[in-house]
Amino acid sequence: MTHLTINAWLGFLITGVALGIGGVATYTNIRNSRGPLERRFVIWNCVAAWTAILLLLFLVTITPFPWNLIWLALYFVHLPIAIYRFASKSQLIRVVEGRDAAQADGAP
Repeated sequence: MTHLTINAWLGFLITGVALGIGGVATYTNIRNSRGPLERRFVIWNCVAAWTAILLLLFLVTITPFPWNLIWLALYFVHLPIAIYRFASKSQLIRVVEGRDAAQADGAP
């Protein structure tokens, strides 16, 4: 039976903590969505984000050392763009749903 090195244990620990924090963030984002359109958008984006993260972990694991850094670089280049687009579109949906709700209540 082989024993894991300290680096392997730290890798598992960091991955577990990151996945746990991601789970809490997913729950919080879905809970804080206000309307049905925003909730659907948030759920769809959370599924897309989890798919991308799990795909990244898979690709980094199966790709040999120098090349697996390319997947990490691509992920961290696209991550800020995806976060910005998610936040701006989510904010737009919230404004549109608020406006529609105000019009339904009879406000000008």
